Order: sequence, then structure tokens, then C-alpha cells
Amino acid sequence: MDHRAFLLLCAVRAGQPGMGCPLEHMHYDRKQLWRGPEVSPEANIPTDLLSLDHSFGYDCRRRANLQLLEESTLTFIAGNFLVFLDVCARKQRYISSCSGEGIGAIMVHPSRHFLAVAEKGNRPNIVVYEFPSLQPFRILRGGTAWVYTTLAFDHEGLLLASVGGAPDYMLTLWAWREERVLLRCKAASQDVYRISFSSDSPAQLTTSGAGHIKFWKMASSFTGLKLQGQLGRFGRTTPTDIEGYVEFPDGKVLSGSEWGNMLLWEGALIKVEICRRGGRPCHNGAIRQFVLDEGEILTVGIDGAIRAWHFESMDGADSSDGSDLFELEPMNEVLVGRGVCLVSMVKGTTQGSSIWFAQDSGGAVWKLDLSFSNMTRDPEAIFTFHSGPIVSMDVSRTSHLMATSALDRSVRVFDLLAQRELICSRFRQNATTVTWEPRGVRYYICGQLLAVGFEDGLLRLLEFFLPPEEGGYSPDGAQLQLRQAVKPHWGPVSAIAFHSSGRLLATGSKDGTVFFFVVGDPYEAIGLITVPGPVCSLQWAPPSQGRKALLILCENGHVVEVGAPEPGSRAPRHHSYELEDLPRMHFHFHSVKSHIRRFLPQRDEEVTRRKAEKQKRRVEEEQQLKESLEEKEPWGEEEDLPPLYIPDPPSPLLCGFYSGPGSFWLSMGGFDAGFLYHCRFSSQQEQAAERRHDEPFAVVPLGHGEDDAVQCVSISCGGQLLLCGMQTGRLRAYPLQLEDPHLCSLRASWVLGVHYSQNGTVRAIRCSHDDRFVLTVGDDGNIFSFSLLAPWGGLGIPQDQETASPPPPLPRQKVAQDIEDPQAYSLETARQCTELERLAQEAEHRKVELRRELVELQKRFRELQWRTRELPSHTVPRVAETQRKLAWEREWYRLSLKKLQDRLGDPLESDTINVVAFHSPHRVSTCRILTPSPEQQIHGTGTGPEKRLPGTETEPGGVAAPVQAIHWRKTEMNSQVVGLRDSKLQLLSQLRIQMQQLQVVQVQLPPALCIAPPTILGPLPEETPKQKLQPSPATLLRLQSLHARRAPPGGEREELGLLELLEHAGGEQAEHDNMPISECPPCQSIQLEVLFSIVRPCPPLQMSQDISDFDTRLKLLRHGKLKLDVKLKLWDLQHITLYQELLLLRDFETREDRLQEALRWRQEEWWLLTETRQQLQVKQQEVAHLQEQEKVLNATFQALLGPNNKWGPFLTKVFRKKVKRVKKREKTGEIGEHSAEESEGESDWDEDEDSESGSVDDTTCPPNCDLDLFEGTIQLRESRLELEELLAEERKNAEFLRKESVSVWVSVSIFFLTVSVLCFKLDCPPSPQIEFLHKGLIPTKLTQALVLNISALAGLQERIIQLQVEQSHQKALYQKARKQHVQLNHDCKQMEARIQGLQCEQLMQKKFGRPVDLEVLQTLCRSRILEEMWQERSANGAASAQEMQLWCKRAVMEMTRQHTEALWAMSNLLAQKKELENRLDTRQGKMVPAASVCQLLQRQACEIQVLQVEICALLRKGGHPPCPPPPTTPL
Repeated sequence: MDHRAFLLLCAVRAGQPGMGCPLEHMHYDRKQLWRGPEVSPEANIPTDLLSLDHSFGYDCRRRANLQLLEESTLTFIAGNFLVFLDVCARKQRYISSCSGEGIGAIMVHPSRHFLAVAEKGNRPNIVVYEFPSLQPFRILRGGTAWVYTTLAFDHEGLLLASVGGAPDYMLTLWAWREERVLLRCKAASQDVYRISFSSDSPAQLTTSGAGHIKFWKMASSFTGLKLQGQLGRFGRTTPTDIEGYVEFPDGKVLSGSEWGNMLLWEGALIKVEICRRGGRPCHNGAIRQFVLDEGEILTVGIDGAIRAWHFESMDGADSSDGSDLFELEPMNEVLVGRGVCLVSMVKGTTQGSSIWFAQDSGGAVWKLDLSFSNMTRDPEAIFTFHSGPIVSMDVSRTSHLMATSALDRSVRVFDLLAQRELICSRFRQNATTVTWEPRGVRYYICGQLLAVGFEDGLLRLLEFFLPPEEGGYSPDGAQLQLRQAVKPHWGPVSAIAFHSSGRLLATGSKDGTVFFFVVGDPYEAIGLITVPGPVCSLQWAPPSQGRKALLILCENGHVVEVGAPEPGSRAPRHHSYELEDLPRMHFHFHSVKSHIRRFLPQRDEEVTRRKAEKQKRRVEEEQQLKESLEEKEPWGEEEDLPPLYIPDPPSPLLCGFYSGPGSFWLSMGGFDAGFLYHCRFSSQQEQAAERRHDEPFAVVPLGHGEDDAVQCVSISCGGQLLLCGMQTGRLRAYPLQLEDPHLCSLRASWVLGVHYSQNGTVRAIRCSHDDRFVLTVGDDGNIFSFSLLAPWGGLGIPQDQETASPPPPLPRQKVAQDIEDPQAYSLETARQCTELERLAQEAEHRKVELRRELVELQKRFRELQWRTRELPSHTVPRVAETQRKLAWEREWYRLSLKKLQDRLGDPLESDTINVVAFHSPHRVSTCRILTPSPEQQIHGTGTGPEKRLPGTETEPGGVAAPVQAIHWRKTEMNSQVVGLRDSKLQLLSQLRIQMQQLQVVQVQLPPALCIAPPTILGPLPEETPKQKLQPSPATLLRLQSLHARRAPPGGEREELGLLELLEHAGGEQAEHDNMPISECPPCQSIQLEVLFSIVRPCPPLQMSQDISDFDTRLKLLRHGKLKLDVKLKLWDLQHITLYQELLLLRDFETREDRLQEALRWRQEEWWLLTETRQQLQVKQQEVAHLQEQEKVLNATFQALLGPNNKWGPFLTKVFRKKVKRVKKREKTGEIGEHSAEESEGESDWDEDEDSESGSVDDTTCPPNCDLDLFEGTIQLRESRLELEELLAEERKNAEFLRKESVSVWVSVSIFFLTVSVLCFKLDCPPSPQIEFLHKGLIPTKLTQALVLNISALAGLQERIIQLQVEQSHQKALYQKARKQHVQLNHDCKQMEARIQGLQCEQLMQKKFGRPVDLEVLQTLCRSRILEEMWQERSANGAASAQEMQLWCKRAVMEMTRQHTEALWAMSNLLAQKKELENRLDTRQGKMVPAASVCQLLQRQACEIQVLQVEICALLRKGGHPPCPPPPTTPL
């Protein structure tokens, strides 16, 4: 340990007064620390309106949320409260959060006499309570910014370490008895789960958390003592979150991992990873806690197992085979239970105890015996709670019973008076809502029914049952018995509401439906309605309104009010439960919070500030206006407030309730939170909601919770309080006044933090039936019961007349059948399926009726035909007349029949033949083959079997088989089916003969030897469809006998048609064929011996084997037929695709023809473009040549002037002067005319420039100037002007050619772009069916696919081409606009120069009286001597300035040096002063106080006096006189 750290710990242990330690007996007043409820100043509400009565919940998923203070006292955090639970007496005590924001972490002192509670909130404190008095003993302030995540005491209990959460993650080391911070630093940049001191070295700490572990030690540095952290490096091991660890005495650390293995750390590095034999993990999941207890290491895992490991084996673990794994088996293990997920455990306080208490995130507290002996007791769950967010809660209308449902798939019932849980029932799905059946429906003595909705859409009616006993009921035997189970929805059931009359029940779901039931035994379904969003709440109109209406609130802001259906009514349609005739009112909420903020009081300061800024800005601008000569723009209007904000997506609707007929209050979440909105239904319901733009007509702000949404609302049974559950876990209470529908009394409020503010949204809040209790449930898994103060609650019931829990029930009924399949049909789906089945049955029945009617019509037709032939001769004219009248109808029916025959009969090459197995329902049928036409045939290389079907190509995308190959395959399959049919007929013939022979033999045999022959029917009609049209010889013989038998006795024969006789004969033959073979008459003409010899080799077993072989052949053939059907379907799809591609190719061919024609037309433009580019290149070369000549001309002029020519400036001006010249205009075509016009414009511009810039007299040579030089300058100027004219003309021509080239190029580019797009379409034609493929296959999920109509897709593709053309056009416009911009800038500069010139002329007019040439004036007035002096002055000024700058630099450097020396001297003096002060303080510290000196002198004086007395006594013994006493004068 570091020396300074050792001294610091020694000072803490000593507790010296000089270090500021408070007195031991000092305590804080708890009432002053506790913030308590927030009560409005104007509210007449007592602060103790609600007092916590009991906590039924436990935040079991919080880390280390179970501590042991005494052997029977457990403590844990529940919401904003700290609960002390007596295990034996099952009593609770509570401490609420002092900050009101919640509790972050707790830790028990090693002596178990103190408890550290870390708060949550803005700059939270750590309060150390004394136990068992629970008085605040110490308060530690300023340890973190918002929340503490973990605490830890050292082994001796002198130091306390705390770690904060986001945003600072601060690690603080406290001398907690002195309320002093010892050390502080940032722990990590991620969440820290645990911190602990080393048991052997208090100067060493360890922290672990999300993806890290860190090792700390106290070390000294030049600034003092500080904490140094070393981050653990995982190396080759996968980084993991570390929940638990344990420190070894030698400094090693053993930690867990997410995958269940243990990591042994040494020196911030992983030494080895420990697993079980065979590479199995130590735990199936993360290890949450390590405990070093009596030479064993106990590990606690989320798999519900506790394992004990040998400490020495782990301490010496090392990898020997080069791998990073070390295999080790546990010594003992305990599996707590199935589905148990352990978080932490604490050991009992008794010396040598093996009892542990474990925290289970599944909602239980376990009592464990870890003695690992033969007498070890089984794990015992001493308490159980909900283990997830509680989503629903309701109280009984007749007793103090409460029912809750949570996301742990459980429904629980609690007794509020007994403060205990009565029953817990678990289901396969999560229960989403629970409601007690109201009083007056059917009064079960057990307390009525529970209606529970589940996430799979089920509605279960559960009867709460209490077994009777003497004097009351037995709470230990409470049961929930299923009375009825229905499934009205396919989505989660989100709301259940009983009507006040008790005759109707409404259920709402997330699927946007509301279902109505008639309450009875059983409940009967009425029907459903659909609403425009997921249902979040249902509320019936109160009885005071005198109407039956249901208010439906949807999460997306829609509110619907529907009239209640009559209990005896039913859905008007048989195929659906939907009710369409119910009256409806609709409201769609639109955000108004931005409007509201403009009128809130807190906006007044913002508006005032804005007005002040505008006024100040206006004064400044007015001042600038007075000082400036330029015109200012008119003043704008006053600046508005920020624009209105409308949330997108809209804010969710959370809850609401009625305020009157047609009006209601709403609470919104998200952006619109913090207000209650008063709304009403619009009278213009015929308009759409978007057009109406529904908005609330009044709002009520909820105090300071502008961003805190009201999640649930409840009104006490007495109507005196409005209770609001907030999203931040707060509970708000507002007193209500009678006849106050606008809630004007909500200005007074009572607010208390109840649930955890981070994840403790209040899901439900209720009052008991007598207003004695107020109950809340939240997402943090906690349930709180509060007692309501007397005038506000209790409804005047005295304490001694408390409502008892329900008495014993009547005998229970039989348990109803449950619906266990989550995919079961809902009522609506089941009815629709039933209706579809009914329609299918009706259609089949209709088909049978039509067939029967068709047979009757055929009989009548044949009868009419026979009667027509038998008509006498004198009726022939009448028949002809009738036929003439019916000729049109006859022809119409004939053509219709012909069309049907052409469509169904004539094109058929083979019809369908079915072959049925003997002893199975399997059957196989032939293919219905149409005769292929020449147009349908695709020419191939042959029609033989070598053609491949789709799906059999060796290469992807191969050519499909032609029609001939498909026809051949179908014909081959049909031949196989027909062959099978023929074999069946042959088998039937053989079996019939064998059966006859067997029957003859069995007649002669004794009954004991007879074998029952199998019953075999003849061939079915569908197997031989053509048999009716092919009469056998026996049929013809029977036909002849029928003619003779049906002849009338008088000799007059009734002529029957051949078809009719054949039909009768066929029917009799069919009856004979279908007759069982065993009933055929035996053949008496065959001898018995011969029959025995025939039957003996063909026993019945052989017949059964033949039938089985036939069924096997049929199954194989059926399998091949199914494969062929699949291939045929694939070919049909490919054929359709090829046909659609053919249509596309035809369309593309037409487009290609148009493109070829346009291409030929554009080819000419391309040639023109090429020619223009060549001309442009020539013009550019000419321009470059002229520029070179201009450079040569300038060089010639400079050579002519020579160096240091005093007339150089004047001659340069003459050379540069622009002179108006007459140009030769060539009118040779369009280009020449254009160039001439531009040259004329250029000449005019030159003239204007000359007039603006002044003139230089170039007509005469100035005196003293060389005449040859002047004339040479004039000649060079003429040459320059000619070159400039030529250059300008060439540039204009080049620019014209460039513009023309660009325009032609743009048109050609657009054309080629269009051609390329169309060619791409030709090369890659879009598939008209499915393009969303993955590796060539259709994916199983099409959620990412886009479904478009082909016409819409074609429109989008055309739009792409249009946009590309528009883009090119816009680019051309941009180029043109850019050129115009450049030209305008050039013109602007020219105009500015002209304005300056005009201003200069005005000044010259004022000064000289007329405009003068300043250059000539300067040339004539200034002399050479003056110019030289001016140059000399400028040179001297520059040198002086440089020297002055150098001097200033040196002076600054000197001053800086002197100042630095002074600062060093001052620093030395200050150091000496500080040293002297330290010496003085040291000397003063060593000096003894004056009072001590005085006491010392008095004590010495007393001692001197005593010594003098003794001396005198000794002298007296020797005969000497006594000495006088010494003076007693004080010094």
C-alpha cells in the first residue's frame, strides 16, 4: 500500500477531531430531509392526504436489490420507497425517497447497524440511516450529477465508495462518518454495475460493468493522493459485460462472463478462462454474483443454479496445453427451480449459518440452505411478486379484492385488508387487461367474475373461488376457475368495459375492433364494429346522462362514440358479426399545444424581450437612415413568434373520460403532453375528419408537468378526487367540485412520486369500492396501496365496521373448456369460415340439383322427340309453322351448343379418366389434352422424348420445351393411366371369376372352413366414361327383350327411343356390375373336384396381395403424375412469360422503327455538328494567330519607346487610345450579317468609351517630342486597331459557332440518351410479373417488395425520360442565365465607371468652371524637378517608416524583458512569503496555548509549595527553626 494512502486510512480509523468528524450522537431530522408531497399554495389539501398502507410489489430485476439487516429483516427498493420486510411476521416498514425522484442503490454496513441509501435526482445525496431506529445519521452530498448506481463499504466499515450513472459516472470515496470526500475520479464511460473494496487491502478497489472491468488503487502523485485505475484487457477473449466478481487474497480477481464461463484476472490481464469438462460452460448464461465463503467459491447464475467450487484449484488454475481454457468441475451445486433467474443473494447474520436469501428476477425471494449435506432443506420461495411490467389492475365493486395482470403471464388476486396475495394463475399468453364483473350482474357469493383479456385476442371469464371454513373463508385455498373462453379478436385485447346495467360487455383490441356481448351464462356474442385505430380505452356513458353510448379511444387520436346494441339483437348478416347500423360520432384530435404556448404566462417574458429587441433595432436603423443619403427599404411588420409545430407522427392518445353528453376530456402523450383537452363531437359528422379539423375547445394545464403525460385517470367513488397517474411515476390528486364539467377546480393539486421515475409509468390507478384505499400499479412491477384521509375517503364507514372479504361461495360449476391454441380462429374469422363452408355446400348442392334437372330435361327432350315423330301427317304444316317461328331461338341455342362443344368437346384429344385404388382414397387421373394448333406450336428440333421440360434444363435460362414435347409427355402419362385402368378391369374380371369359383367351393365346405371373401365393386363410372355409349351384345339382347316386354297388350306397341332403352339397359347393367361378386349365382355345371384344383392355387390371401400390388402401382403412378403436373404448371408460367415478352418485342419493334427513322434524321444534324466543330477549330486557330500578332505589335511598340523615355506615358496613351474607324462590312451570308451587326455595335461602344474616358490630342506632336517616334506610334496604333477589329470579329464568329455547336450537341445528346434508354429496355425487358427475387428465387417474405400496376410502372419509366430531358433543358437555361449574369456584371462595372466619370466632371465644373483633361493638365503643370523631389520624399518616407518600425520592435522587446524580470522577482517574493507563512504557521502550531501555560505554572507553584513544606519538616527534625511559608502571590 502507498505510504500516504496508509496514513489516510489510519487517520480515518482514528477519527481525530482535527479532521472535522461530527459528534457520534448527532442525527438529522427526517421530516426536514423528506420533501414530501408537492401541494399547491392555494390548495386546501392536507399533506397526509395519502399514506402508504402496503406494498404488494418488488422491483426484482434491479441489481442487488435485496439486503439483510437482521436474521429476519430484509430490505429492498420498491418504486420511490425502501421496504423493510419482517420475514417471520410478514410486516412491512417504509422509508420514502427524500428527493422524491427515487432511490438508486442501497448497501448495508458490515456491522448491520447502518444502511446507506443513495438517492436519485438533481445532485442527489447519500443518506446513512441508523438501524433499527431508521433515523438519518449522516448525509453525503455532491457525489454525482443525477443518479447513483452502486455502493460499497470497506471491510471495516470506515470508508464508503459510490459510483454515479450517466452523465458523469463519478467514482467517489467517502469518509462517511465525517461526511467528507476523500478521493474522486471518473470511473468509466459506460454503466458500472458493481464496486467493492479488497478485503485484504482497503486501498484497492474493483469496478465492473458494461463491457469492462477496472482495477483501482490509491497512489500518491506530485499533486497528492489520487485514485489510479487500470482497465482490464480481454485480449483474445471476446469482450463481455461483467456482472459479478470476487477478489482473491493474493490480488487475483475471478469474474463471470455472458456465456457462463469464469475469467481469472491477474495484473489486468486474463490468465485463464475456466469452464467445465468437455468445454461446457460453468453456467448456462451470465454469472451474476461470486461469494468467497469458508474456502469455497459460490457462483450464482441466471440459470437458477448455485455451484460451489474449490478455491485452491481456481487460485492455481493455469492452461497447460497451450489453450486458454482450464477445465474444472464444481464440488456441489443446487438447482433452485425451473425458470428461476437468480440475481443476487445474501447470507444470514447468525454465526455459522448456512441460510441464504436469494433474489429471483422471476418475482420471488428464496430461502436457501447451502450446507450441502444430507440434512439440506429444499429451496423455499418465501415471497412471490409480479416479475414484469404490470399492465392492468381493477378492484372489486363489492369487497376489498384487487386483481392484476402483468407481462409475466400471470393473473393475481390480492386481499387489501389482509395485505396478502390470495391466488396466482399462470397462462400461456400474457394477460393485457383485467376487469371485475360489476355488482348486480350475477351475484356470486365468491365475489363475481373476472373478465381477462390476453395478447392473443382471447377473453377468459374466471370465477374467483374461496373454499368455506368455520367463521368465514379460507384464503389459502383460493382458486380461479374458468367459466368461459371466447376469442373475439385476433389482436391483443386492450380494453374491457361492463355497462352500468350489467347486461352488456364491450371489448376493444389493438386490431381496431370492438366486440359486444350479452352478459349471461354463458356470454353471448352480439357483433363487432371497426374503428380507425388501435383501441386503448373504452368507457360507457354514465347513468346520469340517461343514454347507452360507448366512448372508444384510439391510440392514433381518433375518438368514436357508438350507440349500444340491444341485448337481444344480432348482426344483420349471417356471414359476419359486423354491426353496420349503430349510430356513430367521430372526433380526430389535432395538436393545439403550439397555439396554447402563445398564451401561457411564461411566454410573456419572451414576448416582452422580443418587443424590446425590435424597438432597439428600429431606433438604430432610424439613426442610420438619418446619417445616410441612400434610400432605405420600408419597414417590415413586427417579427412573429416561432412557427407553429405539428408533431408528425401525431401524439398518441393515452386516456379520457366523459364530461357530458357529446363532450369528453382527453390526455395526450408525446408533444401534446401536460394538458387535459376538453373536446366535443362536431355537428357536421357527414364531412370527413380531415376537412372538419377537430380541435379541443378548452384546455387545463397540469401544474409544472408540461412534459409529463397523464397515463391513466380515475375518479373516486364519492366524486371528490380526480386521481391521475403520470408517465414519470407520479401520482396527482385534484379536488373536484360538484357540477364542474369544465374542471375549473384543477388549479389545486397534490403530487407525490410513487413509482420509479425512469421506468415506472403508472398503468392503472383505482379507488376501492368504499374509497378507503387508493391503488396504483406501474411498469416497474410495483403495486402500492394507500390509505385515503377521512373526509376524502372511506365514505363515512367507521373503522370498526370494515367491509369484510367475501363469504364462502355456492357450489361451483363444471370447468369450461379452454382455448389453448394461440392461432385459433376468432369469432369473426370462424363465422366467415363457416359461411364459406356453407356457401361451398350450397354450391355443391346446386350442382347436384342442376345435374338432376339436366337429366330431367334430357328425358323430356327425348320424349318430345319421340312424340314429334309419332305426330299424324295433317299436323306437318303446323309443325313447320312452329319451327319457322322458333327458328331464331333454335339457331341461338344451336350456336351456343356449338360454341360449348368447340370449347369443351371437339378440341379435346383425350378427356379425363380417373382410376381409384381399392383400399385407399388415392386416385390418379389422365391429362385433359387439347389438340395443338399450328399457331401454338413453337418450332423445335423434334417432338420426341428427348425434349426437356421446364425445370430439367442443364443450364439456367434454357429454351423451354415446345408444345409437341408437352403433348408427347401428356400422351405418355395418359397411356400409363389408361394401361393402369385396363389392368384394373382385367384384375376385376379375374377376381370376379375367382370369387365365383370360391363361392361355389365354399357352398360345399363346412362353415368352419369358409373364408369371408372380400367385397369388391365393379369399375366406377368415372373410370369408363365411354361405356355408356358402347353397348355390349348382352345389352342389345336385353334391349330386344325390353321391347317385347313393354309392348301394350292390345297389340299397339309403344315405340321407345334407342337412347332411352339403352339408358335403361345401361342402368340395369350398371346395377348388375356394381353388385358384389359374392352375390352372383353359382355355376352348377362345374364339377367340385375341378373347382378345388382351380381355387387351391388362388386363395383369398393371393387376391388381397393382387389388390395391394395394384394400389402400390397406383400410388407410384400418382407420384409421377404429381411431378408432371408441377412441371406442366412451370411450363405454363414460362409460356405466359414468353408470350408477354413477345408482346413487348412487338412493341419494341415498332419503337425501333421510329428510332431508326429519327436516327437517320439526326445523322444529318451530327454531320452539321462535325462541320461546325471544324469551323470553330479553324476560328480558334485564327484567333490564336491574331493574339500572337497583337503580342508582337506590343513588343514592337515597347522597343520603339526604349528605356526611360520621358514621353513614354503620353505615347502609351496615344497608342492605347480607341479611335472610331470606318469598317468594311462583308455581307456574305448569315454569319457575315451577324458579324457586321455586332461590329457596328462594337464601333458604337468604342465611341462611347472614347467620350467617357476623355481624349488625348494625337493630331499634333507635342513640343520636345521626337516626330518619328510619334508617327511610328500612330502607325502602330492603326495596326493595333486593325488587329483588335479582326480579333473581335473572329471571336464573335467563334462564339456564334460555339453556340450553334452547343445547341446541336444538346439536341443530339437528348436524342442519344433517349435511344440508349430505349435500347436498354430492348436489351433488358422488364418482367411483367415478379422482379423481387433473391438468388433467382421468390423470397418467403415480401414485406420489402413493392407492388405496382404495369401501367403505373410504365408511367414512372416515361417520367424518368421526361425528367432527364427536363434536366438537360434546365442545364441549357442555366448556361444561358449564367452568361447573362456575366454580361450584367460587366455592364454594371461599366456603369459604375461612368458614374464616377460624371461625378468627376461635376467636381471639375465646380473647380475649373469647365471640364478639363486632367492628364494634359498634369503633363503641362508638373515639372521634372518636382517629380524627382516627390520620388525622393517617398523613398525617404519609406526608409523612415522601416527604421521607426525596427525601433518600436526593439523598444517593445526591452520593455518585455524588464517586465519579465519584474514578474520573476515578484514570483520569488511570493514564494518567500509563502515559505515564511508556512514556517510561522508551524511555529504557531508548536506553541502551547496560554491557558495551558497558566495551568502548568499554577501546578508547578503548588508543587514548589509542597516541596518547601517538606524541606521545613526535614529541617525541623534536625533542630532548626521552621522556615516561613513561601509567598502565595500568583504569578
